[in-house]
Amino acid sequence: MNIIYVDGTFDLIHVGHIEFFQKIKQKNDKLLVGVISDKNVESYKRMPIIDLNNRCKMLENIKAVDLVIKDCPFNGIPKTFIEKYNITKIFYGGDKSSWQEHYKIPIELGIMNYIEYVHPECSTSKIIEKIKKISN
Repeated sequence: MNIIYVDGTFDLIHVGHIEFFQKIKQKNDKLLVGVISDKNVESYKRMPIIDLNNRCKMLENIKAVDLVIKDCPFNGIPKTFIEKYNITKIFYGGDKSSWQEHYKIPIELGIMNYIEYVHPECSTSKIIEKIKKISN
């Protein structure tokens, strides 16, 4: 059994998020989902539409998710965090060149995995754009 960890904003949860979780989790795996705080998300993009507590609540009710970690590590996943949760694999849905510093320790430990994001047409940013177009 693998204990898999992913982290992210998970704002405006959509089919891309669900399929990502389903793709990385196998039958006997345990999936831990770290949710970045509102303040940390705002530091690199924008304030989330849905606040941290509600994003966590939604994720807790997704079948593939076994544990939600609220206000997860940001700007680097420490080895102590990996050891605390017995994490055996960490996944990122996207380009290997992204977030290199954040994933530095998992890369060094050989537990970092990347998969292609399969729904580029379905992202939080694209949902926000569509809402803006509809409301104009």
